[in-house]
Amino acid sequence: MTRRMFQLGGVVTGSMIVAMLGGGTAAARTPAQGSPPMGLKPIKQVSGRAELGLTVSVSTTNDGGMLLSATAVDLSFRKVVYADGRYQAQIEQGRDRIAFAGSAGRVVVTYGSRSLTLSADQDDQQPARVRALIVSSPALRQFRRLVAQLEATGDVSPEVLGLRVTGAVVSEIDGDEGAVRRLSRELRAKFSANVKKVRLRASCYDAYQDLVVRAAAQMEQCMGQFSVWNPMRQVCAGVWTLQVESAWFSFLSCSAIPLK
Repeated sequence: MTRRMFQLGGVVTGSMIVAMLGGGTAAARTPAQGSPPMGLKPIKQVSGRAELGLTVSVSTTNDGGMLLSATAVDLSFRKVVYADGRYQAQIEQGRDRIAFAGSAGRVVVTYGSRSLTLSADQDDQQPARVRALIVSSPALRQFRRLVAQLEATGDVSPEVLGLRVTGAVVSEIDGDEGAVRRLSRELRAKFSANVKKVRLRASCYDAYQDLVVRAAAQMEQCMGQFSVWNPMRQVCAGVWTLQVESAWFSFLSCSAIPLK
């Protein structure tokens, strides 16, 4: 999308959009540019979903991030998330590896020796270039199949959502422009009843649900200001992603073991 398209989109309420378009103050590092910090301190091992052969573990990193590691047969997934929602995700199957790094206003996609950036000031052909870059990745295809299976289970536990959120982002990048919004609406429908019922934030999980519901409401308000063809809707989706990743980080930092 171009800055001119942003100008045509009208005035967007909410400081998060401004922050994204500004590009943020911290650049995201892709896992392909450097492995996650060593010396991880395990905080919880979860079983994942046995019927899918999925196991998940969560650890902290030396630089203050939360690392989600998952394996399903020969597929591995690693994602580091920081307090502000920045993330670095790496998907690997055999010798095939692809990485995504998201921060305010941009997503960096790395495959092989090439890295391409999606941002607010890109030219109109950049999304097509990124799709052409990732289309041949068998690891990415296998990851999307796994996420589709997780979606079919309806599982919205925090550890599974760590994979599903990235799956929605990947789908958006690959041309499914409604993927993030569908997940957001699913979470809002499932969490809203509990958020309304619990007026005092009695637990870390209650607070987490509240943050996710608020992020969903803000994205709906944001998208409602643009027509269906306006690329600014992708910015709204990007803001939601960082908000939900930040909520995930906050939940893991706050919650007592085990994960709910």
